[in-house]
Amino acid sequence: MDNLIQKRINLSKGISYHIPPFPPLAVAALNTICARIEPVFLAPIVYRVDLDVIPSTRRRISGSGGTGSNEYLVSDLGENEFDVLFFDTESDGLLQDGDLKDLGNYIHSGSDILDMSSAFFRLWQRVR
Repeated sequence: MDNLIQKRINLSKGISYHIPPFPPLAVAALNTICARIEPVFLAPIVYRVDLDVIPSTRRRISGSGGTGSNEYLVSDLGENEFDVLFFDTESDGLLQDGDLKDLGNYIHSGSDILDMSSAFFRLWQRVR
């Protein structure tokens, strides 16, 4: 249970660090989603980022990067600068949720083709 709470806290922190900043009403709504969404929506997604194409001026050492790993924060990472390596709703029985599968399918197609307002609306409908 503590891990779930920590994930929710980290998501809220991420909202506050977003560049450019979200409008205040969006921040409040996104924080509500983070606090109330079912745990299945917090399933891990594994991304691959080619740091050789990200200029060092955009990378900030973060998390375990301070103790020797290669962990960086790239706060302005573009959609064309990463690949999704793992998000499998078909083989994981815990991820059998229609909305989650739909949202994942938009990511799996190679780029995120679902506009942010549609994704937001779908999640908002689940928590209100």
